[in-house]
Amino acid sequence: MLSRPLYELLPYAYLAGAAATLWLTPPGLAHGFALLLFASGALVWVARSNARRRDRRSVHHGLTRHAVHLPYAGYEFYPFALAATAVWIIALWPTLPVVALSAVLLGYSFWVLGLRAQRRGHGWLQLHDGHSGILR
Repeated sequence: MLSRPLYELLPYAYLAGAAATLWLTPPGLAHGFALLLFASGALVWVARSNARRRDRRSVHHGLTRHAVHLPYAGYEFYPFALAATAVWIIALWPTLPVVALSAVLLGYSFWVLGLRAQRRGHGWLQLHDGHSGILR
C-alpha cells in the first residue's frame, strides 16, 4: 500500500513523466508511450476529481457553453488535451515564438484545471484542521 503523499502525487508524476518523455526524446515510439502515460495521468486525475467532488453530483452528459456542446469525455479531458498538445508542440518545434505560444496554451490548461478543482469543492492542499487549502 502506498503512503498518502505518494498516492496523491501519482497522477502528477504520470503527467510530468509524459511531458519529460515528449520533451527529451526524438519523435517516434517514445512519443506514443508518452501520450499513453499522459492519458493515464489524466484519467486518474479525472476519476479522483469526480469521486471527491462536493458540488452537485448530477451526471453530466455534456456541457453547453458558448453554443458549443462537448460530450462528457470531451469536457473532462479538454484541459489535458491542451496541455499535451502544448508540450508536444514545444518538443517538436523549439523556437522562441512556438514556445511562447505553447506556454500560453499550457498556462490556459492549468487555469482550467484550477477552476475545475475550485468549482468541484476540493482543494489541492488540505490543511490539518480540515479546511480546504489554496483553491477554496
